Amino acid sequence: MALIHSRQLNPKFTGSFTLSGSLIATGGVGTISASKFAGDGSSITNIPTTGIDGELGIFISTGSAYSTTNDLQVTGSVNVSSSFSISNTEVDTSGSARDQVLKFNGTKFVPVAEGTTFEFTMSDFDMSITSTPQLIGSGSWKAIGAITFTATYNNGPPDGYNGSAEGAPRIITYEDGSQSGSFMYPLSSSFSTGTNTETIAFPPNSSDDIRFRIYASAGSDTDNDYTDQRIYFYNQFVYGDLDANNGFTQANIRTLAAANTATSNDTTRTLTVSVGGSNYLCFAHRTGDTNVAQVQCGSGTNILTVAMDRTDATTITPLKETVSYLNTVGHTENFYVYASKLANVDSHSTTFKTLTSTVKKNYVYWGYDTQADTYDETFIETAGSWDSHNANSSYDDGTITGQTLSVGTFTSKYIIIAIPNRYGDNDTEYQFKDNSTNLPFDVIQQSDVTITNAVGFQEDYSVYRSTNILTMSNLTISIDTV
Repeated sequence: MALIHSRQLNPKFTGSFTLSGSLIATGGVGTISASKFAGDGSSITNIPTTGIDGELGIFISTGSAYSTTNDLQVTGSVNVSSSFSISNTEVDTSGSARDQVLKFNGTKFVPVAEGTTFEFTMSDFDMSITSTPQLIGSGSWKAIGAITFTATYNNGPPDGYNGSAEGAPRIITYEDGSQSGSFMYPLSSSFSTGTNTETIAFPPNSSDDIRFRIYASAGSDTDNDYTDQRIYFYNQFVYGDLDANNGFTQANIRTLAAANTATSNDTTRTLTVSVGGSNYLCFAHRTGDTNVAQVQCGSGTNILTVAMDRTDATTITPLKETVSYLNTVGHTENFYVYASKLANVDSHSTTFKTLTSTVKKNYVYWGYDTQADTYDETFIETAGSWDSHNANSSYDDGTITGQTLSVGTFTSKYIIIAIPNRYGDNDTEYQFKDNSTNLPFDVIQQSDVTITNAVGFQEDYSVYRSTNILTMSNLTISIDTV
């Protein structure tokens, strides 16, 4: 190998120059430039990237990154420490957990549980008024600022109400299902809470309701929701006692309202009333509510239909008068006023029920005595008239069959039974049987007896007496079908 000193070389090479073996340069070499270097460059070492002018493989330096327009094939794995982009859309896998999926949140792909949505929707909408029902009135129900609204969202906050970034959600009053009043925007600051910005009026009619509806949007997503609270407005059901049972006025209704009142449209109620000695049971409700078809008094086995028509003790249908009534918050409408036929009806019981049922309720009487005939109202109703007397209204439930009368043990007595004659006759609509033998129990039908019960209701009874005077032990009589 020959050694060539630098003074032997022309310092400027032209043409081609072939070197075989190795070239060792010491000291500063300066810049080596060429249009192309052949070979794989595996033996070139200690060359900083700043010393390379031009392409470094297929990558081009573009600012702080290297890029290529060539296809890139990776054999093995790529480890990305933060995120990467596909078609300028970022993919961020940080925080990934088992069974999660990548989903686009509108900005980038992120790991979430399967089924997760990034759509904007209402989560909940509430108002501070929760008490319902309320008494129907007239004019202003709630002043400005009296109602606090609270809203929560999924993927909020909102930026408007109709998908065009209007600035705040919109709240609308709904009365009985229809839009009412002006639009309100009380959530413009926090988006989560605010108060009503307009006066809220009472709805026009009893049984109407008020609730509020929010319309909210974020971007192009829109949603709406009603308040969980829905406030119903009713008039009053009032009751008590009055010193008259006809000729009613608004003042009478006010007297009843001062005694007992329920804000409700439900006319099926249980009332506890102590009626004065010369007073009458009375109650009233708006004419638009369901009419009371019957009043019963008592409890357990002593429930009786009350006579509520002063002109007819035999009807269960109450007589009622129509009276215009202005309630305590300014709402006027017609009321029905009802009254008992008899005064002092609480001598039987202070418990009354107003019903829509028309099934009458009265006593079934049975027992034994030595008296063989001439059974009248006083005898039938008076326990002291019989050697053994039973009165039970629970057997009068709309059908008399299937009942069992426990008579007991006795010597030389007649069995006596009295049943409301609306059930028909023995051996025709029903049949008495000795419960121990299931054989017909022989009776003789007596004259019907008209009985007015303890609360004024009157009806006829079919009365039966055993054919023979009997001595028996633990007798029970069943009332069977024919």
